[in-house]
Amino acid sequence: MTNVTMLPKDELAKRHATVTNAIATQRLEGLEMNRETIADLESWARGEIELTTARERALARIEATRLRRLAEGAWPPAADPLAD
Repeated sequence: MTNVTMLPKDELAKRHATVTNAIATQRLEGLEMNRETIADLESWARGEIELTTARERALARIEATRLRRLAEGAWPPAADPLAD
């Protein structure tokens, strides 16, 4: 069941702009958000979930990926050869 918070149109517009900018910023940095994170951010923009919920879900996905890679022996990542 979705708990939609009725938000004023100006707040909805601000939230959608925030999400669009966040995705664009990640792309400018050479990163791509996964579709689950984008879906959560869009749900927040519509007032369906709290931003803390979107954040908690994203952090849980990051941790799950880290643990999966650790189990596969692919963590920690190789040292960056350009770091020196």
